[in-house]
Amino acid sequence: MKEYVEGLEREFSAIERGFLREQRRARSDYASFAPEQARRVAFLAYRSEAYQVRMYAVFLLGHLSQESDVLSFLPYSSHKVPSYVSVLPRYGLQPVPTLLHSGHT
Repeated sequence: MKEYVEGLEREFSAIERGFLREQRRARSDYASFAPEQARRVAFLAYRSEAYQVRMYAVFLLGHLSQESDVLSFLPYSSHKVPSYVSVLPRYGLQPVPTLLHSGHT
């Protein structure tokens, strides 16, 4: 899994604007990985230094949001990069406004 995320870092780090490649990859990975494998990749990718890989992770977590622990993690995770907040409604989620600037990590 670590090697896969390192590959994502190399691939996505050159992207300066937009989110479509990350979104498409997350959708593709969700469809092709077993649920537990997708979950491990998502949480590992979320720890990446590259914000593009963290964005991918949030998209992937959105697909996995039927799991209660993932669903409860998303509002906390979205505050790290404010543009994620605009993505959450696409997955039927709403950010928790009090958490966006409360310092939770």
